[in-house]
Amino acid sequence: METFDLLSITKEGTPAHVVALQATQLAKQARELGLNDQADMMEKSLYSSIKSRSLSGFEASKALAKSVEQNVIEIQKQSEQAANIADGINAVLGYAQESGYNVDPDLIVATNKMYENRDISGLEEMKRMISTDVTRQADSKQKMAEASATGKMDPQAQIEANKLMATKLLRQFSNAQNILNDPEAPKAFTGTPAKQFLNKTTGVGNNVRSYMDSIGGFNLGVGMQEVKAATGTAAGMAASETEAFKAAQSALKIDQDWSNAVEQLNIFNASIIRALKGLGVRNEYLNREGAEKWLKGSDVKLPLLDNEKIDQEQTSQAQPPATQALPMRQGAPNPQPQTWMQGAPQLTFGGTPAPTGTSVPQAPPQAPPQAPPQAPPQGQATPQATTPVDPYAAIRTKAAKQFNLSY
Repeated sequence: METFDLLSITKEGTPAHVVALQATQLAKQARELGLNDQADMMEKSLYSSIKSRSLSGFEASKALAKSVEQNVIEIQKQSEQAANIADGINAVLGYAQESGYNVDPDLIVATNKMYENRDISGLEEMKRMISTDVTRQADSKQKMAEASATGKMDPQAQIEANKLMATKLLRQFSNAQNILNDPEAPKAFTGTPAKQFLNKTTGVGNNVRSYMDSIGGFNLGVGMQEVKAATGTAAGMAASETEAFKAAQSALKIDQDWSNAVEQLNIFNASIIRALKGLGVRNEYLNREGAEKWLKGSDVKLPLLDNEKIDQEQTSQAQPPATQALPMRQGAPNPQPQTWMQGAPQLTFGGTPAPTGTSVPQAPPQAPPQAPPQAPPQGQATPQATTPVDPYAAIRTKAAKQFNLSY
């Protein structure tokens, strides 16, 4: 690969040399954040203009470098936001570990992917989902203890087993619905290798890939074992539902065109709905809004199954306290901010550096997974469109103008 050493063609003390110093530092930062193409183009542009002694080209190259700098600052801010949210997630995971509750591995995998992608809105959702999951585990444990004390363990164990399995399925149903409603999904799904590479380079479809990773990383067999270990009872699912779910799950690939992906996602959702009905889940949860209500609400008195009693007592909104944090896997880079040379001439493109991000958290250890249900395809779920927050939108808009990229 051709390299463009700006310092080798500029004379120390000249304005061009000052710009070369700054651009070299900026290129290093940009590459640490994954902006390799932008760093390469910036250095190549500056190198060519300085080499040819083109004043107009030099000014255009500085403008390009300024744009790259703004992209770097923006991503650094997102990295800091992601790190702050991850601290809160770590606190909940620490509480879960101390209290003996299991956080499903698929949740942790999805959280780490979102952290790497700096998906701020996704991380906020995962924080609520993990906190709700731990809160409901505490309630389930209490109900099991009460049932055991009254000699009615078997009926209550089956209810808790079905709820654990249903929660797992609702999670995957929510992931699929989020994909169907993501405005970038039609671009994220593609069978063209060149488009896949461009998507990853420019950040198109990062949220979609996070949801797909969560679906693909879900292990139904391991989850079923975990449900039985937690309750002493297997969830009420038929073997045909298990096979249907696995078949629908395996058919979902990011490297297929959007039209095929939509069909497979609807088959996947239909299989989940069949399984949820078999487990006795109330109809109000068999749509996107209902799934979100269950997965992110902290009301432990909320009944999920038809055969659960509706508790009229005051609902509990308690969240698990923040205690000892667990390490999260190293994710998105969080480099030091750009430091511009003191006393640099006015022609430099350098601006106020971005604040240094907080230290990057490390990924929590994977807890034993809960059992996911299987289901044969049935009617298609009809998602309602919402527009998720896309942390890459501003960056891509700027990149498109500077690098003539088409999305």
